[in-house]
Amino acid sequence: MKLPNFIIIGAGKCGTTSLQRYLEQHPDIFLCQKKETFFFLDESSREKSNKWGAVTSFEEYQQLFQASPDHAIIGEISTVYYSNPQAAQFIYQCLPDVKIIAILRDPAERAFSDYLMHQLIAEKYEIDFGCIIDKNNYFVKLGFYHSQLTRFIEVFGREKVKVLFSDDFISDQAKFLEDLLTYLGVASNV
Repeated sequence: MKLPNFIIIGAGKCGTTSLQRYLEQHPDIFLCQKKETFFFLDESSREKSNKWGAVTSFEEYQQLFQASPDHAIIGEISTVYYSNPQAAQFIYQCLPDVKIIAILRDPAERAFSDYLMHQLIAEKYEIDFGCIIDKNNYFVKLGFYHSQLTRFIEVFGREKVKVLFSDDFISDQAKFLEDLLTYLGVASNV
């Protein structure tokens, strides 16, 4: 049975798409072609994500990885897991040995980038960014990294949760990727 060896949980707007493009080029890594499977969300959250093609059964989830070469390590990228309170436990129930990877960004920059993305995709999104800067606002709360990551560390243990920073990716891609690939257990000199 082919299932992920690692899951990149986010956070959203922190460079996961760029990271995906780099990892897809590695000959020993197979990434799920569907970014955001929504599989490890609670049923209510998954139902809300059906319009984006949420994977709803374990059999359907397994199918996403069957094309992976036998020698490859397998990964999934789903940033929605990062902020979902039950995702860590759901992932652990199915994949107790999976490695969790989080890439983080300056919280203010992340919030603004998320806000801009929502402005672009929403038909009417006329809220001024200055009006949403409040500790209870969605855009701001996603930047409370400690509270989001603690769930994963408590469930998987610190050694199975790798935290990376997008600033490091920007300043030295080679060193950033070498660190990540070493953590994943694949050659960094390809």
